Amino acid sequence: MPQMRTTPKPLMCCRCGEPFAADEEVRWLSEDEARHVWDCPPWKPSGPVSDGTLRCPTRRGDLPCQKRIPAGWHENEGHAGGHWFEPDDAFEARSSGRVHVDAAALLSMRPYAEHLATDCPGPGACSSADPA
Repeated sequence: MPQMRTTPKPLMCCRCGEPFAADEEVRWLSEDEARHVWDCPPWKPSGPVSDGTLRCPTRRGDLPCQKRIPAGWHENEGHAGGHWFEPDDAFEARSSGRVHVDAAALLSMRPYAEHLATDCPGPGACSSADPA
């Protein structure tokens, strides 16, 4: 049975957008914003401009983010919402409609079973229990 896992997001500088090193001193501007103690350069858009098919470059371990950068946005502007880390083959199978999962169970981190889309009883009717 596939499992969903969460990974902590690194603390990022609110001025330049770069992550802090583990042993780096941080200046807190508020409860939610921190920046480097040194005079870092301000953030600016960079990288290629997406045509809507540019893949998010962020990875967590061996898992790539499957979201795409919106058309007209630079690569470092990212995408809306959180990242969706999933192996390429699993993403391709699910997005092609060959494999279906109970999304409500997956996102609530309850057990779920993958099944063929042709075997799906319908929206909201997928079993959230693993049959094994």
